[in-house]
Amino acid sequence: MRFYSIKHVFMIFLFSFSLLSLYGGFTNAAFKDTRSQDYQWGPSKALLEHKNPYDLYKDWLDGKIPKPYKMSQAPNYPASAYIFLWPYASMSWDNARLFWAISNIIFTVLILIGLIRLFPIKRLDLQLLIIMLFIAGSAWRTTIGSGQHGLFALAFFIWAIIIANKSELLSGFFLSIAWFKYTITFPLSLFFLYRKNYKTLLVSAVIHIILTLFVSYWIDQPVTQFFFGSVQIAINLPGFGDIDIFSIIQRYDLPVYMAVCLGSILLAMVIAVGFHYQKKECNELLILSFLSLISLTLFFHLHYDFILLIFPLWLLFSSDILNKYSGYLVIWLVILNWYFVSVAFHLVRKFEYPIVLSFDYLLTLSIIIISYLVLVSIYRRITVDEVT
Repeated sequence: MRFYSIKHVFMIFLFSFSLLSLYGGFTNAAFKDTRSQDYQWGPSKALLEHKNPYDLYKDWLDGKIPKPYKMSQAPNYPASAYIFLWPYASMSWDNARLFWAISNIIFTVLILIGLIRLFPIKRLDLQLLIIMLFIAGSAWRTTIGSGQHGLFALAFFIWAIIIANKSELLSGFFLSIAWFKYTITFPLSLFFLYRKNYKTLLVSAVIHIILTLFVSYWIDQPVTQFFFGSVQIAINLPGFGDIDIFSIIQRYDLPVYMAVCLGSILLAMVIAVGFHYQKKECNELLILSFLSLISLTLFFHLHYDFILLIFPLWLLFSSDILNKYSGYLVIWLVILNWYFVSVAFHLVRKFEYPIVLSFDYLLTLSIIIISYLVLVSIYRRITVDEVT
């Protein structure tokens, strides 16, 4: 009789859980009437029909018209980016969210293939493990189920990196699509500055400028309304992010200068790492890992955007750091975020005591802080090895 090791049993269990997560996320997005609530089909469709999506939303807030969009589809994305969703906006709502759910599965595959191409993982079992951890995580499942755009942006960002040295023009086009969810990809785009792929950034910016001018012509309204329309909506949306610095400052009534100082320190940390590697063989995945944490802490994000933690996790699985530098800590921190933090949110929010309500935010914040410290430790050990 054959007995399986604990490792095999764990892999089988995780594979089963990944399938359940895939089923749950997909069916929520495609078939449940109360889900895909964040999918920007409504604003994109309004733009396709020669309507200003921001004016429609403001008119609804002022009580002039019925609610123009379904559920949570506030138009807080750039008008130029909505054009990239026109293939979906041309469909009915039911078909659009079905194809968006299918597309998000494809985006996930593109993310994983892209990471394998950029940063190969030597051992197949570790490659399978990180893939299953990613898909089984609540951040990935919630991203798909709520119709969010993180996987969409991340897939095009990674492939913009892959083809940058072959065609900066095509890379810039991919990056312009990735900028749809700019709160994720603007900080990550500092990576192209480090690589000196200036043309990629320029092409992406020019594409958005041209598309914004086109939108102005398409709707026959001043172009200034579309350059700043999404920002005005985003600023006035209610609620706090889970771990970004400015939300924490507001939640605990701390001075704003503390957020500015802390954000500057974190950004300077990444720039210092980048400058160190400018004249050396760089660890690009370490830079992307730092930038992913910069994105999570400087911009408004909810738990589903923790898919960005794929970068620090991949860093540990794709190098000898896992064996050398006790990288298991980051692994467990990522797992804690992807699995247990969302559960903690739902549990503690059932209590009305302020100290308990603060627990979920402090838990997530502490995880991010520790992740920063571990990445700094990894960076220091790598540079020591380079010197010796």
